[in-house]
Amino acid sequence: MLTNHNNQNLMTLSLLLFVVLSYVVSAQNLPADLQPHNQPTFRNNNNPKLSRAKRMYALCPPEFQKIGNDCFYISDRKESWLDAHFECKDRNSKLAEPLKFADRRLRKYLQNKDIKHTEKWIGDEYQAFDSSIENTNLQFHCTVMDPNVEYKWTARECIERHYFICQHRMSLCQ
Repeated sequence: MLTNHNNQNLMTLSLLLFVVLSYVVSAQNLPADLQPHNQPTFRNNNNPKLSRAKRMYALCPPEFQKIGNDCFYISDRKESWLDAHFECKDRNSKLAEPLKFADRRLRKYLQNKDIKHTEKWIGDEYQAFDSSIENTNLQFHCTVMDPNVEYKWTARECIERHYFICQHRMSLCQ
């Protein structure tokens, strides 16, 4: 009986050793670009002039469009601002907050590709209103990109339903 138990332990140990060795051997046979030590990393080295030729960007998530150096999802259904916010979070992104150059590229993209020409929610609050001005309506504090003014930012009531734009920032590596 003791011999049978020893044989089972030896068999289990042999199987475990085989699995571990198989894993190690298969990891060593990976192509060079997939091996962990060859993964690209971002090193700034305190050099603000990192050449564009050395920059690499990851791929955009499914259903997102690469526009400039960012990924954008343009919805095909209308939601309130808050619902749009959560839809973007569900896509591991956020309502678009395009910075200066990204904003220009996104507006140009929408002018050429948006066949519906509809307002689209983005993430920033519209802060062009001053509460000290009489008759200022502070409920209009959510922002859309408005096709009637070349997709510039315009304030809307947050409960209105509009299409929306999510933004996923691609990770930069060298």
